[in-house]
Amino acid sequence: MCRTRSRLFSLIAVSSFMFVGACFDDSRTNIPSDQLPTSQIFATFQVIEDGGDQVFVEAQLTRDLPPNQPGGDDVFVRLRGSDQLWFAAGEHFSRAQIEGNLYDALRDFSDTQAPMQSAQEIFYTFLGWTINVDGDRYFARLPRHPDGDYSVAFLREGYTSAIDSSVVLPAGFSVTAPLLGDNFSRSSDPIQVSWAPAEADALVRLEVKSSCLDGGFAIYSTVLNHDPGSYELDAGVLESDSLSGYCTSTLNVIRSRMGSFDPAFTGGHVAGHQIRSVSVSTTD
Repeated sequence: MCRTRSRLFSLIAVSSFMFVGACFDDSRTNIPSDQLPTSQIFATFQVIEDGGDQVFVEAQLTRDLPPNQPGGDDVFVRLRGSDQLWFAAGEHFSRAQIEGNLYDALRDFSDTQAPMQSAQEIFYTFLGWTINVDGDRYFARLPRHPDGDYSVAFLREGYTSAIDSSVVLPAGFSVTAPLLGDNFSRSSDPIQVSWAPAEADALVRLEVKSSCLDGGFAIYSTVLNHDPGSYELDAGVLESDSLSGYCTSTLNVIRSRMGSFDPAFTGGHVAGHQIRSVSVSTTD
């Protein structure tokens, strides 16, 4: 734990210049975070590694219930006042011993801690599993951590903080088939998808996004309840009335594992994803 609660929030105050705000569409239903106790907030956190040097997190806070409620009745929680979301790789600074100059301490944490900022772009389609892409969202990036251990802390002065939401990412992998530039018929060719190594306790989603020269676009996806290391897409599954002629089809293999949310929240969804992609050509 930190040496003192006041010292922790002094560090937050010092680092507040790093937090970047953004304009929002006020036609959405939202509520300022400083009007709600943590026990009335549902937290959705998703951590993504795509094979590069950085790891990305996206977060959404909603009142009482998870996002994507029937009828569009989501109430999004918008950060305000001293409330902040922080992304951490390895040990979070809220658990560390803060000594000496706070500016120096913050610089020491710069590779493993980052304040989350308002998000205005959609980063990955599959985040729509749980996150409402039309609502208030927050994001951050950090260098990849060798242990794959990441956490999100919701730090507050007026209400209970929640620093124990975490996930260990599934192992990284490589797509071995198909190969970049391979050509398939959407109507008559099966597509063998292979990746290695497999990971027994992970869930895998396969997603294919196809875009054509005439502007046509379609998405196909399927979920596997385990990780077999390979899967065959049957001939015809990529056919769509929206697609014709020559298209580029980007295949995403998404390996996922669930984490745990801090019990100070009313509920939560914490997930870690490894995503790898390859693009092929498809024709009628």
